[in-house]
Amino acid sequence: MSPRSSIECDVVLALVPTFVDDEVAESVGGTVRRHLMDCPACRAVVQEEQTMRQWFVPGPEVDVPAGFAAHVARRAFAGDVGQAPVSAPQLEAAPDRPGGRVLAFSRALVAVAAGGLVAVTLILSGGDRPAVGDLDAGKNLEEALSELEAENLSLELKAPARRVEGSR
Repeated sequence: MSPRSSIECDVVLALVPTFVDDEVAESVGGTVRRHLMDCPACRAVVQEEQTMRQWFVPGPEVDVPAGFAAHVARRAFAGDVGQAPVSAPQLEAAPDRPGGRVLAFSRALVAVAAGGLVAVTLILSGGDRPAVGDLDAGKNLEEALSELEAENLSLELKAPARRVEGSR
């Protein structure tokens, strides 16, 4: 492909959403259609975009109040992130609020459980712990493996004798 066609493909791919929505000028639309006749890659992108658009069913028109966009823009530039601020009274578990008694009980239960965990941790940490030397088996790996093999072999030799005795 020539560099001109790759630039043309880039331009066409940038115009695909507006082309599919039929929002381009007729002269631009004609240029895009001529390119799509010669370029199967761009044509596939347009077909994929058209297929995807079929999944979305347009809903009823919504009346937007006058000045809504300007109001949103002012709030956005002022640093509003779109979430209502939560004040401390809203977080309190007042018994007269729905679920307030359950929330207060749950908080008390969590506090008691946390205190219990701290107590258990302190009790366990005060006990004797083995030293590093106590954990050493005193053998190297080869010696330990050979002892395990000997033990397994002796168990295998005893196993048939046990089966014979058990079958009588």
